Amino acid sequence: MNNIDPTGDSFPAPLCDSPSVALPVSPSAPDRSRWLRPGLLALLVGLLSWGVTGLLWQQAKEDTRRQLQSDFELQASDITHQIERQLHLQGLMLHSFASFFNASNTVTK
Repeated sequence: MNNIDPTGDSFPAPLCDSPSVALPVSPSAPDRSRWLRPGLLALLVGLLSWGVTGLLWQQAKEDTRRQLQSDFELQASDITHQIERQLHLQGLMLHSFASFFNASNTVTK
């Protein structure tokens, strides 16, 4: 039993006479759109979170490196100044001893 549409083409007759009856869906057939969208959303959120975490980690790592470099340079500068001060003081002491020995005839070595 074929029906003919207004264009003259024939098409098979419907399985039931009532157009409002829907065919039953098998409960074992997975509905991919139901779990695919939340899964993609979760994947997208996870990847985005992972990317932001990576960027923040890199920034924190770079900030820590800069701070350590600054601390190292400050300590190296302090040590350099202390060494220069000690060398200057020891130079003054040697100069004083040399002047003392040169000024006196009774001081022996």
